[in-house]
Amino acid sequence: MDPRVPSRGARRRVALTAVLAGGLLTALAAPAVAAPGDLDPSLSGDGRLVVATPGSFEQTNAVAVQPDGRIVVAGIAGHGDGSDLFVARVERDGTPDASFGGGDGVTTVDVAGFGDGARALALQPDGKIVVAGYGSAVSGLNQSDYAVARLTADGALDPGFGSGGTRTIDFGLGAEQARAVLVQPDGTIVVGGYANPSAGVIEFGLARLTADGALDPGFGSGGKRTTAFPGAGSNVHALALDRDGRIVAAGRTTGSDPDFALARYLPDGSLDTSFGGDGLTTTDFGSAALVDEADGVAIQADGKIVASGFTGGDVGDNRFAVARYDSDGGLDADFADGGRQTVAFAPGGDAQFPSAYGNGGAALQHDGSIVVAGVSSWFNEFFETRGVFALAALTPDGALDERFAPGGTVTTAFPAPEAEAHAIVLDPRSGALVVAGDARDSGESDTAIARYLGTPPPPRTVTVELSGDGSGSVRGRGIDCPGDCDETLPAGATVTLTATATEGSEFAGWGGACSGNGPCTVELTADVAVAARFARQAKDAPQPPVGPAPPGTPSTGATPTPRPTAACTRAERTLDGAARRLRDARVRVARAAGTVRRSRAAVTRARRALTRAAGEPARRRARANLRAADRRQRAATRTLTTARSAQRSAEQRHRDAARAVARRC
Repeated sequence: MDPRVPSRGARRRVALTAVLAGGLLTALAAPAVAAPGDLDPSLSGDGRLVVATPGSFEQTNAVAVQPDGRIVVAGIAGHGDGSDLFVARVERDGTPDASFGGGDGVTTVDVAGFGDGARALALQPDGKIVVAGYGSAVSGLNQSDYAVARLTADGALDPGFGSGGTRTIDFGLGAEQARAVLVQPDGTIVVGGYANPSAGVIEFGLARLTADGALDPGFGSGGKRTTAFPGAGSNVHALALDRDGRIVAAGRTTGSDPDFALARYLPDGSLDTSFGGDGLTTTDFGSAALVDEADGVAIQADGKIVASGFTGGDVGDNRFAVARYDSDGGLDADFADGGRQTVAFAPGGDAQFPSAYGNGGAALQHDGSIVVAGVSSWFNEFFETRGVFALAALTPDGALDERFAPGGTVTTAFPAPEAEAHAIVLDPRSGALVVAGDARDSGESDTAIARYLGTPPPPRTVTVELSGDGSGSVRGRGIDCPGDCDETLPAGATVTLTATATEGSEFAGWGGACSGNGPCTVELTADVAVAARFARQAKDAPQPPVGPAPPGTPSTGATPTPRPTAACTRAERTLDGAARRLRDARVRVARAAGTVRRSRAAVTRARRALTRAAGEPARRRARANLRAADRRQRAATRTLTTARSAQRSAEQRHRDAARAVARRC
């Protein structure tokens, strides 16, 4: 629910406080064995953190993790006479970030003058923070507009964006609110939510801003686009960008029987008719469900779309809901039950009317599993509301993931009697899952954050290529090239490479993931390729003798530069050819190694599918799939062995050719 109360002006105040015992941060015992799904004790000692942010009532709606591991949250700070948009940042260990805001780790922003709040945030590559939500100049949200603000890396409003760092977007009449934001690779910003283009009409509303905050005329109509679903209103709750630059918006239809609602847009804002036939699709989770709502969307590496939220409507009859779609908008028949999965939570004890809402979005782990966040709530024997953070993990085929936790679900209580997760994000460097929301007690609430161990990212490979007409070597952390030009290390590892030219050559600079001429340092957040260029040094021309020539010596003028011999020319050509063949061999090895990694992952998935298969027909299919995956893995391994042998031969020929040039030239 939204504390839609008015705001005081922009201010930075109220320290992010972590108070032990009887305060806002309570240390609890860390789990004895660290495994996916466990709380990460490196956050505040037990994996849980409660943070006092501005106002007496906070709703924390968004979370992001910076490359350095610091956690950024955003939401609504409510006061007796208003509400503010707030952004807070904590260090990786949960302590307030003194370099952010006014030194207390918090920034509050007044956008429209009365009631403001943040619903979503996104990080730019340059460290700036974009937040989106709503702003109202009058009491209530019946006259609100989209509100967007951009902060610098230290939490100050960015004067290069909009008007002093903020701007509003008006689609028409009544209440309008941005619920999602993403930053595109070109620096443009897309916001989505619900728009009110005419009286009584609520539609998907998207807007795109240029990097300086102006509406982008290349998107929709003057930078804005509204979309109506047949026979119903609609709200956007989440956005995602696919590898082709298409924008996927997810939310719900409105009316008597709301459903999951998804739309896909081309980069110019027009609907993509290859999705659902008209760019739209809706999903009903069953006739008994009064409400089906998508609150999160994510796109898998294979282009499939995962939407998450909840289904239900009656008290005690709400569940997490997840649907997966093929790229054409149809439900994925290989996922759970015809493309849909629901998850119930059972609090136990004196719980009455238990419900679960997966309104915190979804994160895709490195192994393809899906983790959905939300709340598990119930009434106790005194009919008081209780709630805890709730996570549900699904395997890539939609089954509950027992590897994450028994039954595939995790709940986390906070010292306050009610806690609700509103956002989840994967830290790609560590694989950890960071979840943010609220902890509420007696009408007041604070920001609640939990960090869970996730599936570690796969190892990454650094590959070095030598290029140019000179020769030399590159060394560093397992690399000794030529000879050993690739190394596989844990994700996030840092590698420093040093290039050394051989006699008669000089180092001409780095290419690929590095630049310049100094030592090259790379962080392995993905596979990395680095090129080292070496050039032959120009030979000095012979100098004429000093003094007069001996008697009888004919005058010939300047001494000409000797021309290279035919043997030298042939040796140089041989070296150039050997260098090209060596580069090609290294590329083939890198590709073959990638195929082996993928085939091993396929075998692992096939084995898991066999263990879960129920019934003999399903087991036969699973065994056949496992045999096929195993054959592909063996073939890929043979190809890699052959490629590595060819690379070793190419390296030897390159060394022989380099020695021949040194002798003959």
